[in-house]
Amino acid sequence: MSQAVDGGIAGKDPEISGAVGRSAPNARSCGDSADAKTPERSALPTLAGELATDMRARLDVAGDAGHMVHRLPRAVLRPRSAEDIARVVGYCRQRGMQIAARGQGHTMLGQSQVKDGTIIDMSSLGAIHFVERDRAVVGAGATWDSVLAAT
Repeated sequence: MSQAVDGGIAGKDPEISGAVGRSAPNARSCGDSADAKTPERSALPTLAGELATDMRARLDVAGDAGHMVHRLPRAVLRPRSAEDIARVVGYCRQRGMQIAARGQGHTMLGQSQVKDGTIIDMSSLGAIHFVERDRAVVGAGATWDSVLAAT
């Protein structure tokens, strides 16, 4: 079941503006329009992770390490699997919405940001699958510290 927080990801998109999160029945879209048309709940993809559109989640990823570029996204995906990512990428692609992947937010010129689109926060995919002498298989959100700790 999707864990949409505070509404749908498209904000101003009339198809999903005012979308209600699957576990947040009184939530509004990131466009914060009180009179927005509420779409069918089936418009949003079903996710194992969380799709957040509340202002706090959006502001948390709106800046970069250089503090020079700020772009406020419509939504932040915190995936639990590659399937979550595929579903949101497909959803956004069908609607012409931009997407950016974010690791630890260390970019200096906003490369991991997108205004009015969806940020995929990879930190929830930080699993260390294995580390061997000549290679390591890790999740997209793994940090060097976690890889070194696993050696």
